Amino acid sequence: MQEPAISVIIPMYNTEAYIRECVDSVLAQTFQDFEIIIVDDCSADGSLALCRELYGENAKVTILQREKNGTVGAARNTGMRAARGKYIAFLDSDDLYMPNALACLYRAAEKYRADVVHSPGCYLPNGDMEHITVQDDFRTMICDQLPLPREPERLSGDMETRVCLWAERKLCTAVWGKLFRRDFLLRHQLWFEEDIVPGQDGIFLFRCVLWAGNFIRLPEILYIYRRPRTSITHSPRNAAFLAQAVGAMLRKLSSLEAYMGKMESFALHPDWQEKVRQFVILDTDPFFVQECYLADGRVAGDMSPVHQVFRDYFGSNAWFVEYFFHAYHRMNVKNAPERGVQMSYVFPWQLFWEGSRIVIYGAGEVGKCFYEQAARFHYVELSGIVDRNANKIHTLGIPVEKVEALSDMDFDYLLISVINRNVAQDIRRELMGMGIPGGKIIWDGENYAIDDYYRRVCFPLLRSRQLIIYGAGLNAQEYYRYLERQGRSGEVMCFAVTQKEGQGDMLCGLPLLSIAEAAKDYPQARIHVVLQEKYHGEVRETLRGMGRQAEKCIGLRDMTMLLGAEALEELSAALPEFAVLRKPKDYSMLYLFPQKEPRKIYEFYPMTQVPLSETDMQNLKHTVKQGHEEFFGPYPRESAFREKTVKEPSLFLAMASSGKDAPVSLEKSPPAYLHRVCAGAACSFESRGQGAFYDDTGENISGKNSFYSELTVTYWLWKNPQNAAYLGLCHYRRHFLLGEELLGAMAEGAVDIIVPRPRLTFPSVRQYFSELPVTSMTAKDYDKMLACLGEQDGKDRELAERIFAGNIHYPNNMLIAKEELFGSYCQWLFGILEDIEKRHSNNGTEPVPRCMGYIGELLTTLFIAKIHRKYQIAYADYELLG
Repeated sequence: MQEPAISVIIPMYNTEAYIRECVDSVLAQTFQDFEIIIVDDCSADGSLALCRELYGENAKVTILQREKNGTVGAARNTGMRAARGKYIAFLDSDDLYMPNALACLYRAAEKYRADVVHSPGCYLPNGDMEHITVQDDFRTMICDQLPLPREPERLSGDMETRVCLWAERKLCTAVWGKLFRRDFLLRHQLWFEEDIVPGQDGIFLFRCVLWAGNFIRLPEILYIYRRPRTSITHSPRNAAFLAQAVGAMLRKLSSLEAYMGKMESFALHPDWQEKVRQFVILDTDPFFVQECYLADGRVAGDMSPVHQVFRDYFGSNAWFVEYFFHAYHRMNVKNAPERGVQMSYVFPWQLFWEGSRIVIYGAGEVGKCFYEQAARFHYVELSGIVDRNANKIHTLGIPVEKVEALSDMDFDYLLISVINRNVAQDIRRELMGMGIPGGKIIWDGENYAIDDYYRRVCFPLLRSRQLIIYGAGLNAQEYYRYLERQGRSGEVMCFAVTQKEGQGDMLCGLPLLSIAEAAKDYPQARIHVVLQEKYHGEVRETLRGMGRQAEKCIGLRDMTMLLGAEALEELSAALPEFAVLRKPKDYSMLYLFPQKEPRKIYEFYPMTQVPLSETDMQNLKHTVKQGHEEFFGPYPRESAFREKTVKEPSLFLAMASSGKDAPVSLEKSPPAYLHRVCAGAACSFESRGQGAFYDDTGENISGKNSFYSELTVTYWLWKNPQNAAYLGLCHYRRHFLLGEELLGAMAEGAVDIIVPRPRLTFPSVRQYFSELPVTSMTAKDYDKMLACLGEQDGKDRELAERIFAGNIHYPNNMLIAKEELFGSYCQWLFGILEDIEKRHSNNGTEPVPRCMGYIGELLTTLFIAKIHRKYQIAYADYELLG
């Protein structure tokens, strides 16, 4: 077929009442060399059926249907891909053309060899008319702020002039009423944004203004625009509407920033960039943002979606930016109440994770300002405010305490609220002398003043959505996957490490750079430090020396809390018949149990396991309901032992620890049965105290601690028993919670073995341990284990394969057992581990660090399955200390 002169693209969604008038206004044009492409965006009314009935046999009309509902931008892109015309025009399905519209547009395009032909306004129907014709009475709306030309005129070719005309909205940014040369659009890859509603028109035209050779303005009005009750202009002005408008505004900013970042002319003219950014704010007003505010300055409805939009875009700066957004947009509301505290200094939101427990040091002007903001916006949790002169200063009602009160406060970070660097350093030394870790002490005085905050923190964030993840370990990779699930992975430019020697060039499909390289390549990027908490202070100093700072510092606790919250929400929604709770005092674990069987409690470790697939969810339901019984027997019922213990059990519980471990604090004195045993003592330089235990005494494998982890302590306890009826292992931070009933049962010898509650692991135990990058095992190590099991007992191998294809294991190599059973367990366990180690030696290799410890977890799980019919098993909780 011969290509038509014009392709008229009509995106359609639920406009059954108007589509006929729309299409008929095109078919009635004085210019007839056109095709019509109707793109149905999954209408839920009779729009599509009506079009097929009316125009299905019309050679000029093509009807397309999208597979799923999207946006008007997505529908237009679909139409553009199908278009065959020399020119493209866009017509909304509830609007009309004047009879001579296409003739005028085409004539100008051909005469001036135009890339874009632009009409300056539209006609509006008089009154609220549901149905109109081109013969009705209309009023004229001029959308351009430029004077109307008397005859067609070219837009200036000067780039600065064009940017200003667009940014100051002197040109109507709507794409209706215009004609675009198709090969011009294709040559410059000009498509509509598909995730911005409303606002995609402005971005599309921005690119056209930049690239069009001849951009022609006409004096004629050619378009009839109407506002049916189904349109956005009639949507309720409430918090939901405001969230949509804010989201569109921020996505527009992100899209325009990305586009400007690719053009050298904008890099050379920062003032052009500022004008484009100002357009984003100005272009929000036509969508009636100010109408969202009530007379008292509030917004009707739940504001949670509004808060979330700002959090998604600005992270820890969201509360600050949202405050000023509201202040700007409601400034015309009469009699509005006070809009917030007067801020001379800005609380450094970007330094903290949401929900962090904060103590403010210093109650001067800065500290009081910080306290009021933190109390007002609820981004962090205030644990208190202290000052050396707590009893001598005027505190304006703020509950300032003496510095000595810090010993009774529970906090994640302490913020020094002074401007002077030397004073801040003196305070830091004082606090560290009190035993407060340096990683918990924060100071950023160079950015506290509001002008400095604007210049050095807020504006760079507004100007860039680029992000550097400082870190390359498991936490950093999981954070990237978390951002990916949030639809924000496109922001991440690279991973960065302090020293890159010996590491690869890619991680998660992104470049892995030194922080010096990353800071140079991405000078405007935000930096999220995703490392263990103990490194945060050192990294902050590194960044400060480069003139940069961290927007967020995310440690293991922050990461597991983040993933735990995500998993808690996901699992609670998917499993309404189950209770899903965060484990007490352990931020890294969730508890799951059937509502009807509260005794059946399982652990779930969110790190590396969210989100769960549909198959994983089905397996989880099966496992918690009935899968346990197949391998481990009935879930032990709550004990019926006597309520009060008469005597302590004979128990030696070894707490595996090393000098490298972070210090832990016990709320009470440790029980008499708990004994610290230094793991890997053969390789340790820590001084040896009287009465302590070390795993390099007697018969031992202490020198293999790097491979065997805590199992070197288990081996030592096996070969050097401590004259106790029960022997067991826990970790320096994971302590068994042995209540009176369980201790009483052990005193009576009524229980044989105690293990932690079973853990749910996905996609399967085998895959988790041998295929995912969360352990030091590989598939080859797993196969070696199976081979050793098969040689010793074929039934053990068969049972292992069945168990590990499932979703339950017993974690951490922790258990307590009667002395004889403990010896049987160790003899069986270490016999297999030694065999696996020999297979490595025969191949001229060594196990990788911690590999044997992870294999031990699998074998411990297998051992419990082997003995559950013969011995009395009890499950115990454990507590994470620190």
